[in-house]
Amino acid sequence: MNRYAVGCILSWMFILMSAFPAGAATIEIAAGVWHQSPNGSVAYTYNVLDVMGEQARDIVDDLLPFDGSFLERLSAGAPDLYHRDFSSTSAGRALSDLFTRTDKLDFTDDCSFEPAWRFSGRFRILVSPFMNFSFSATPLEFEGTGNLEDEFYFLDILFDPAMDFHSRLKLTHYDVAWFADLSPITIDHDMSLHTEIGLNVRIVDFHAGISQPDTGLSASTSSTVPLPMLYMAMQLADGDAMALEFEARGTRYSDDYVYDLTGRFRYHVTGPLHLSAGFRHLYVDLDIVDIDAEGTFSGPFVETVLIF
Repeated sequence: MNRYAVGCILSWMFILMSAFPAGAATIEIAAGVWHQSPNGSVAYTYNVLDVMGEQARDIVDDLLPFDGSFLERLSAGAPDLYHRDFSSTSAGRALSDLFTRTDKLDFTDDCSFEPAWRFSGRFRILVSPFMNFSFSATPLEFEGTGNLEDEFYFLDILFDPAMDFHSRLKLTHYDVAWFADLSPITIDHDMSLHTEIGLNVRIVDFHAGISQPDTGLSASTSSTVPLPMLYMAMQLADGDAMALEFEARGTRYSDDYVYDLTGRFRYHVTGPLHLSAGFRHLYVDLDIVDIDAEGTFSGPFVETVLIF
């Protein structure tokens, strides 16, 4: 996935740069490091009956009627409970809810994920008010070793208590955006306000895995998740000398919810060289293959920027 996504982005960058003669477009290339501080959890939701053995399932089948009579008996025997929690659901859904459990692992307390500096890069090409593109790549990956007093399930594998386990979470993502650069608003002399609005597609390279060396148990899942997002940015610029920039991307798509906020101060050093520093806050709630990764990744960043 990494090589494919990076290859596609580099190909598009080359095509766009070749499509316009020198001076017809403004090109911005930035590379830097972002201090990613994780805060959240990864959770696995499962049905107890799905992970039990056949003998245990047979016992449950004898105890509970897996048909409409279950709700009839519940209504007669516990009417308050029935009207509060089960009156608007089917028998199958009610029984499923009774046996549904979620085992949650906290990023820091359970998985021992630690903040880390990681490289990131972005590329922008501004051609006309309605023909502008941006590309970016953000590695986002954490690993750690934890130990829990209680046993827990992950992808239908029951991990033993009081034994070290190694966990890995990867949310590396690639962004491709088209945006319109609206007419700037002059505030005072060289001071102007620029606004950008458009569409962004984020490709998330997702991986979640747990292994327990002492028991030989392991479970993992990987997926590529495309997320359509809205994009908006504002820039308060003092000519070419310096600028305050703000970017926002967000989506609520199916069961996935992501928003990404970036604030940046950019200073012109000399020629095409600029330096920038800022803060980025990313919130992620992705539900993939019964794995729910929810949390924030935030921290300061610094960049070297070239503008031609």
